[in-house]
Amino acid sequence: GIGAISNYGDVSVSNGANGDIYATAGGGSAVGILAQSYTGDVSVVNDGNIVAYSINNSAIGINAQSIYGSVSVENNNLVYAYSAGPAIGINAYSEFQDVSVDNSGGISAISQYFNAVAINANSVYGDINIDSNGGYLAAYAVYDYATGINAYSVYGDVDINNGTDITAYSVDGDATGIRAFSVYG
Repeated sequence: GIGAISNYGDVSVSNGANGDIYATAGGGSAVGILAQSYTGDVSVVNDGNIVAYSINNSAIGINAQSIYGSVSVENNNLVYAYSAGPAIGINAYSEFQDVSVDNSGGISAISQYFNAVAINANSVYGDINIDSNGGYLAAYAVYDYATGINAYSVYGDVDINNGTDITAYSVDGDATGIRAFSVYG
């Protein structure tokens, strides 16, 4: 996969249309693109195919995180996360700033024993904005919950604009197409 990490600077990752990424792990976690900064902004643009596969741990297609910076993810192709542990197609998180996810591709998250989420976006103090049009979102879980879009902020607003087909299926857990929640926003 791709790993781009900074303590104090911005992080930007662009994966082109011919950039197929396959991340496979036996006992550890599998991440297709990891973009992370402590104080800087984080931006990821994906036009290629991403597969994250973990046999015994978690799998995340795109994982973009910052503590003090904003986080934005744009996906225009296929992202697939499969794992025995938690499976997340796109995970976007900022503690203090806004988080945005723009999706026009296909995202699948499949977990055997834990939760599966196609798009997961969270912030403590920032706003969440998710725009998904075209493609598809699919989340499949056996023993835990399955969610197409999960957006959560403690103090910020949550805004979701969806025009994408969503499938959420769980054998023994809850299944939710879109979950949007703000505590104080």
